[in-house]
Amino acid sequence: MTHVGPCELLVIVFPGTEVPTSATAVLHSVDTSEGVRTVDAIMIVKDGTGQVRAENLTDRRGAEKPTINAADVGDIGVLLAPHSSALALVVEHTWTQKPMEAVRDTGGALVASIRIPVGSGG
Repeated sequence: MTHVGPCELLVIVFPGTEVPTSATAVLHSVDTSEGVRTVDAIMIVKDGTGQVRAENLTDRRGAEKPTINAADVGDIGVLLAPHSSALALVVEHTWTQKPMEAVRDTGGALVASIRIPVGSGG
C-alpha cells in the first residue's frame, strides 16, 4: 500500500489574470527538488468582474486523485483581488516516506503537521 503525505497546500498570488511564466518556474523548481513532489497544482484567476476560473496544471494520467477541489478554488478565489491570480500547490514531503514507514511499523502515526511561516521566529 502506498502512503501519501504529509502534504502541504501552498497558495502563491500573482498580479494579472494571465498564467505567468513564473508559475511554470515555481512548478519546475518543486518537481526537480529532492524531498518534495507536486501532488496537485491549479491556477486560479479572478477577472475584473469578480468571476473566478481555475485551470488544472497537474498531469493526472497516473490516476492521482485531485486534492484541491471546487470548494478550495472558491475559498481561494474569495481572497483574490480583481485582476489577479493564484497558484495553488499541494506538495508531498517525500523525504518523510522512510521515517514514516518505520513509525507505522511500530504502530505509531503522524497526528499533527504544523507549518511555521517565515519570519515568525520567537
